[in-house]
Amino acid sequence: MRLLFVILFAAVIVYPLSFAAEEVHSEKSFRPPIDVKEALKLAEAYVREHKIDLSRTYIDSIRVVENNAQNRYWEIHWQSDTLIVGGDYLVVVGMDKSVRGIEGH
Repeated sequence: MRLLFVILFAAVIVYPLSFAAEEVHSEKSFRPPIDVKEALKLAEAYVREHKIDLSRTYIDSIRVVENNAQNRYWEIHWQSDTLIVGGDYLVVVGMDKSVRGIEGH
């Protein structure tokens, strides 16, 4: 009787759990292809090349945004150090190293 209980327990509880563990585990890395330092360098180069004056701003945030699995990018946000409407600036750095700026974000 005990042997039957152990076999049923293994078949009903343990065996399905082993499949659940396999589904959760993934070797895929979620690390961005370019790191935050490289994204910031690219953003700062963009600002210099386009002669954008950010002297009265500070970096408020840097984050990875993911719209879907194919569209991930870094957002670097400079915030105005005074209360000016539209005084902030956003630079978007794609994982392919493309860069674009959005003024007054």
